[in-house]
Amino acid sequence: MRLMNLGGRAALALAVLAGLSAPPAPAAEAQADPILLIRHDGGARTYSARELLARPDVEEIAIADVGAYPGQEMTFRAVTMARLLEGVPMPRDASVEFLARDGFATSLAPDILANTAPGGAIAYLAVEDPARKWPPLPRREVSPGPFYLVWIHPELSGIGREEWPFMIDRIEVKSSLETLYPAIVPAADVPDGDPIRAGFAAFAKNCLACHTMNGQGPGRVGPDLNVPMSPLDYFAEGVARQFIRDSQSVRANPNTPMGPFGTDILPDAALDGILAYMRHMAGRRAAPDPAPAPRDEIAALVTASLESWETRDRDQFRATAHEDLVFAFPGRRTDLAGALAVFDKWSAEYEDTKVYIRRILVEGDAFAAEYQFATTRKDTGRRSVAGTVALGRVADGKIVLIKEYLDGRVSRGQEAGLMPLDEGAEPFPWPPIDLTEVDFSKVFAPASVAAPKPGP
Repeated sequence: MRLMNLGGRAALALAVLAGLSAPPAPAAEAQADPILLIRHDGGARTYSARELLARPDVEEIAIADVGAYPGQEMTFRAVTMARLLEGVPMPRDASVEFLARDGFATSLAPDILANTAPGGAIAYLAVEDPARKWPPLPRREVSPGPFYLVWIHPELSGIGREEWPFMIDRIEVKSSLETLYPAIVPAADVPDGDPIRAGFAAFAKNCLACHTMNGQGPGRVGPDLNVPMSPLDYFAEGVARQFIRDSQSVRANPNTPMGPFGTDILPDAALDGILAYMRHMAGRRAAPDPAPAPRDEIAALVTASLESWETRDRDQFRATAHEDLVFAFPGRRTDLAGALAVFDKWSAEYEDTKVYIRRILVEGDAFAAEYQFATTRKDTGRRSVAGTVALGRVADGKIVLIKEYLDGRVSRGQEAGLMPLDEGAEPFPWPPIDLTEVDFSKVFAPASVAAPKPGP
């Protein structure tokens, strides 16, 4: 239930808390080429924004009163989801999840996304040009890019407000909601025509994008709506109904991401069904998911991952990584297989590696690690020592995300003999030398450029 002008940034909050990172400069951000990941059982596809905009099937579409820009007509360059998902394997009970950068998530049926016939809604993925960003969202400093799911004639297929996700980071083909999240499903003995069943469908359409039920569901914006208590346990039903219709009329909170649900978005019958479903699920309360791993366990996991680069222990690195790992550093973003390929390439080209860990901060399932990475190229014998930071997240006791921010200019400058080494000292992002003192033409001259050095 995301209000179009609000949203969270847990990773940024962690970075600020750690005092280790800052948002990129506007000029650099404007030229970044965002990557869209489409993950499915057979593997994954990636597309950069520029690649999508260069496709011959990209269209220019105009949409009036699009959710991110109320009351305005916007023109987008977009590709139909039908074309984008061509050839992607779809299980019989598949759902397609759109996951946004702020924790918002929407699941849609493949047949709705595949439609191109004029008798139904047609789904498009709008793509933001990295060089010409869309206008900022109302009362915010960010656009709804880089990718935005928009619709032509949404009314023909009953597309709701929560089915227009923006700030899309990735798309994942999964099993049905019922298969993925069994704890959200009503009891098996509830008949098909019961209002509880209709309420479950309305809840999935309007609420799961932000909330979980019994600790399960794709959304990560709002609180769980059944554990440890259901809102119906502490709201009178009339107040609960009013809260769903307009939360600000019950609790004034300018920072809530929950917008109002008028009868044009959520008819009375649908709201009645949601309340019936929530009453039913209050009697099917599941135990909360296990608490996140203690801080010392996460810190130990991160330490083991970093130390595997020093010991060249591929099995140890693999043991710390989640099957769904996203591994990123300046110049590359990849998955588990790609991360192992980077590890193998680095092991073949570098030696005498030392990892000096300064601190690891943990907040929930997220972490920030500050460390110094020192290594020597085998072919030249040149050593580099660079201070860096990695931000990441842990799931199921494994590292599922790691974003490492080593400044490649430092290691290249050191390998060229133009920058000093500070090995074993406090890790700083830059040696004690001014930028103007380094002749980078000698570092990055075409004839002398080696393959980019991977980093942990």
